[in-house]
Amino acid sequence: MAPALADLLAPPTTAVIAMEMQRGVTGDLAMMTELRDLMVSTGVIDNVAAVVRGARTAGARVVHCRAISRSDGAGRKNNARILTATAESARAMVDGSAAAEVIPELGVEPADIDMPRLHGLTPFTGTSLDRVLR
Repeated sequence: MAPALADLLAPPTTAVIAMEMQRGVTGDLAMMTELRDLMVSTGVIDNVAAVVRGARTAGARVVHCRAISRSDGAGRKNNARILTATAESARAMVDGSAAAEVIPELGVEPADIDMPRLHGLTPFTGTSLDRVLR
């Protein structure tokens, strides 16, 4: 018998992972304004914000997986078209900069986990995300 949905989504064992919901990616400082416009026009940002608020209210963990960079580009591998297309503008995504911040629609709460990374398109490899979620 399959487990009940409520058991699978129990807040103590559930996390919402927000990937690249940053000012320099999907916010007011977006490198690719077309992506930002699409995220706004289709309601993605509002929907992600609603899911994040709901998770916090229910007591589930929220993890902000942020793509960051160094101003000299070290640690970045441009091995995908989107990474190549944003290689120069991504240098503005230095940790601590406005572009690297989580968008205000989501905000960051003290209980949230910040998971920045310098490389790749996914936070699931080369970071401690797996260990944090266990």
